[in-house]
Amino acid sequence: MNNQKKILDKIIKKYKDKKGIIHCVTFELSNWLQEYYNDNKRFIFHTPETRDEALHKHMNSPEPTILVSPSMMEGINLIGELGRFQIILKIPFPNLGSNNIKKRKNDYPEWYPYDTCCTLIQAYGRSIRDFDDYCDTYILDDSFSNLLKFNYKYLPNWFTDAIKILKI
Repeated sequence: MNNQKKILDKIIKKYKDKKGIIHCVTFELSNWLQEYYNDNKRFIFHTPETRDEALHKHMNSPEPTILVSPSMMEGINLIGELGRFQIILKIPFPNLGSNNIKKRKNDYPEWYPYDTCCTLIQAYGRSIRDFDDYCDTYILDDSFSNLLKFNYKYLPNWFTDAIKILKI
C-alpha cells in the first residue's frame, strides 16, 4: 500500500485544479483512503446511506473535489469538468465471499472474467460521456496485467488501444 500511496499522491498533485474520482471497490479501501487523507478537504467520502449526497456535493462544488467511492463504477455521469481524472484502485472482481457469486463462477466459468471486464469498462466510462469529453484514467492494481493477458477477448479494441504503461 505504501507504493500506492506515493502514486496516489503524485496523481492528486498533478490534477490539483481538477475534479476526479477514485473507484476503490470496497468500503475497507475507502476507509483506508479516508484515514490517509483525513486532513485533505478535497476528498468526499460516503457511506452506503450518504452515496447520493456525496455525488451531489461533488457535482455542485466549485472546488476541485475528489469523490471516493466503492459503488460508483456504474450509473453516474461525470461529464466534462466533473471528471478529468479517475483512479481505479482495484480491479472490480465480483466478491467470491458471496455463495451466489461462487456458484455462478463454478457453473459458468466465463461469466466471472466477463463480468469483471464489463464493470471495468463501465468505470472507465464514468468520466468520458461524449465524443469531445476526455479524462485520464489510472489503474493501480497489479492484477490488471493478468486481466489483460487472459481476458483481452472481453475488452473492446478502443479500450485496449488507449492503454499506456506509465512510470509514475
